[in-house]
Amino acid sequence: MTDALGGERGSAVRVVRLVSLASATGLYGGPFDTAERQVSLANQRGVSASIVAGHFAGDEPKSKDSLRTSTVRHLLGLRSFADVGSLAMLRLVVQSVRYADVAHVSFSRELVPLFAAGVAMLARKRTVLQPHGMLTVRSSAMHRIFDALITKRLIGNATFIALTEVEAAQLEKWSPRIRGRVSVMGNPPPLELADHPASEPSITCDALFVARLHPRKRVLDFADAAARSNGNGWPETYAVVGPDEGDLPHLIARTRVTPNLEYRGATDSAGVLRELERCRVFVLSSLDEPWGNVLVSAICMGKPVVVTASSALAARIAESGAGIVVRDGDPEDIALAVHNLLDPANYASYRLAALRLAESQFSSDRVAEQLMKIYTRRKPLPVGRK
Repeated sequence: MTDALGGERGSAVRVVRLVSLASATGLYGGPFDTAERQVSLANQRGVSASIVAGHFAGDEPKSKDSLRTSTVRHLLGLRSFADVGSLAMLRLVVQSVRYADVAHVSFSRELVPLFAAGVAMLARKRTVLQPHGMLTVRSSAMHRIFDALITKRLIGNATFIALTEVEAAQLEKWSPRIRGRVSVMGNPPPLELADHPASEPSITCDALFVARLHPRKRVLDFADAAARSNGNGWPETYAVVGPDEGDLPHLIARTRVTPNLEYRGATDSAGVLRELERCRVFVLSSLDEPWGNVLVSAICMGKPVVVTASSALAARIAESGAGIVVRDGDPEDIALAVHNLLDPANYASYRLAALRLAESQFSSDRVAEQLMKIYTRRKPLPVGRK
């Protein structure tokens, strides 16, 4: 007999991986990509894992056996994802949590994950909450009030997953109640990286930016760096890939006056990897970036990277020599870093350092081992992080 998620009852541990939004165009950013990779790794190791997520009409990802979705919309007309949902989606959440042993939620101040955490708590399911940096990157008075009234009341006895030690410390400060229940685990790189060609394919740009075009991602700093590079007479070409979240009109205006800058639109996960294969340097100019799935993918491909000092991975990148760390909000610094990385005297050593960092810090096997410990753990975490 099979359960509602397609798993055999009484056999493997059943995990439901809950995400607000699945998207063919990468609209929701990293959480959905992360969930897909985690579910694939879990299923390879004997866990019965599935994803449950909403999707906007016309932006449904490719159908997979491990994915169940329901159409959602903005219920209140907000620009954020806080109001995304539907009655059908909430019913799907209840059904999926009911038949699961473990509910693993991409946790944020949004309707679907908050509802999922509440359902899991009421159903007394083992719960894993993974904020992906979304709880700690914003801490206004309004966010603190919302957390006190709603978010913190839904964490129960859940295990938390933090991307880095930095986020783990921030989460324990956010809610001292969860101290000793935070596991530090990075996101797995794309499984498709195993098929990455050993030789570099034809290059279509020197510097690539891939992210949602939200003001926090600072794509305009990247665009201004392209203008500085062009003004300096340097030959580097810059390209941007990602869905709009507010900054696209400003970016398009800059492409019209910056001949070495190109916007290539949005794409899916496979398209992101194709874009990475064809660049020389990856740039992430975000403010307070808690991880960066595409950043890690670029490193795994041996691409030298440019990141801001506020990035959670900045120290690892600087120490390993896999790229250059620049000041936040400084286009001139970005342009100079790209120019220096592309210097033929430096480029090969940066590529080698990136590959070494990927092997030591970002392997799928390492993530899978940590994930299995979390899913099969029967008792609460002991004091201290695992």
